[in-house]
Amino acid sequence: MDKTASATTPTARRGRLPGRNAYQEQKRRQTRAAILAAAAEIFATSPYFYATIDDIIGAAKISRATFYLHFESKLALAVAIYDAIWFAVPIAALMVCIVDPDAAREIVLRVTEWTRRNSRTILLTTSFVAGAALVVRGMLSA
Repeated sequence: MDKTASATTPTARRGRLPGRNAYQEQKRRQTRAAILAAAAEIFATSPYFYATIDDIIGAAKISRATFYLHFESKLALAVAIYDAIWFAVPIAALMVCIVDPDAAREIVLRVTEWTRRNSRTILLTTSFVAGAALVVRGMLSA
């Protein structure tokens, strides 16, 4: 038998296949959703600067290691929340404006008030995202 032929022939693999199975993927999504929900609750009650990762992991009932499997930092978590909110807001606002203009005005007032209360967080998050975009753009053009 030729040695090169045996080197390229796949061997039988023991154990489970690499990657996540459906249950593991579902648990991963549930854990990420729990972290996002806990962080949104924490950020709603205290400013971003005063919220700690300990507060978030306590509210989400997860370990610190689990937090860092999903997010590299508190800022990365805030950016994920920001992305989720601002992706959905225009669609929801359009639907509300069509169905109930008075409710649309109320939503605009609430978003404006939230933005006013969290302006530093929004400014930092926006600055971070803009800075990251400039770095990536520079890397791509080099």
